[in-house]
Amino acid sequence: MRRGNRESEEFIPLPSWNCGVVLIDQKSSPVAMDAEAHLIFQQLAILDGAIMTRFSSENIRHALSYVGNSLKSIFKPAGGDLSAAGVPVCQLYYHWTGIVLKLRGVRMVGADGHDYTTVLVERGETAQSRRRRLLVQWDLSEREAEVLSLIAEGKTGPEISILLRISHDTVRKHTSRTFQKLGVETRTAAAAMAREFPISQRTPR
Repeated sequence: MRRGNRESEEFIPLPSWNCGVVLIDQKSSPVAMDAEAHLIFQQLAILDGAIMTRFSSENIRHALSYVGNSLKSIFKPAGGDLSAAGVPVCQLYYHWTGIVLKLRGVRMVGADGHDYTTVLVERGETAQSRRRRLLVQWDLSEREAEVLSLIAEGKTGPEISILLRISHDTVRKHTSRTFQKLGVETRTAAAAMAREFPISQRTPR
């Protein structure tokens, strides 16, 4: 995964996915994770070709080792340590599938006197990665992918025209061609399809 710290970059959560929580120790090794985090990293493990039994095994340490490798570089930047206790750290990580993980961590001191970091894991994509996904997923032109992405954000035709600096007629033409490729007739249906991340259909590049 590629690390990014551009907190200002728009992050779009994927629908129907709750946030997961992972607890990591001073060495950035996971100590525990909840069911949602387990599911998130299970999906990534499958996509990365990791052994599925690592997550179905009763011994969760195998699953945690995969999570640990994924999280290791987030809170251990070169030449530095995690921020002081209580100060949140946020990073965006970019998976090869186009999935973006938003990871927010806060360091705290446990009852045993050791430092731990609670990491909130959220799945999503950025506006840019969504456009790239739509372009490939539906064989759209770059402009059609831009229009569909904005439709998914709830933008109207006139708003899209202003944002893309094209005429309203041109927006309608792109919208019509996009609807044909998606096999839909309404903006609501198109938006729903644009927001759906087809994990099972993606293959390594």
